[in-house]
Amino acid sequence: MTALAAAAAPTQVATALLTATAPAQATTALLAGTARPTVAWGVCPPDIAAEPGGDALRCGSISVPLDYRNPQGRQISVAVSKLPAIAGGQRRVVSCC
Repeated sequence: MTALAAAAAPTQVATALLTATAPAQATTALLAGTARPTVAWGVCPPDIAAEPGGDALRCGSISVPLDYRNPQGRQISVAVSKLPAIAGGQRRVVSCC
C-alpha cells in the first residue's frame, strides 16, 4: 500500500463506520446542537507529498467524537486529504481500490 493510499484509508474507514453504524436520521438527531468539524488545510507530510501526485494534495485533520452517541465525550483526530480541481469546471475521479 502506498503512503497516499494509507493516508486515505483512515478517512475511508471512518466514513464507512459512520455511515454504516448510524442511519441518517439517527445521526442528525445525535448531532443536533454540535458544531461541524472544520479542517485547517495545509501542506501534506513529506511521505505523502513524495508519492506520485502527492505534491498536489492538501492535508489536514478534524476532531470528531469517538462515540457519536456521546458527541461531547472523547474526541479523536481523523486525517483527511483533498485533491483540488485543476480547472474551474473540470473534475477528476480518483479510485484508490
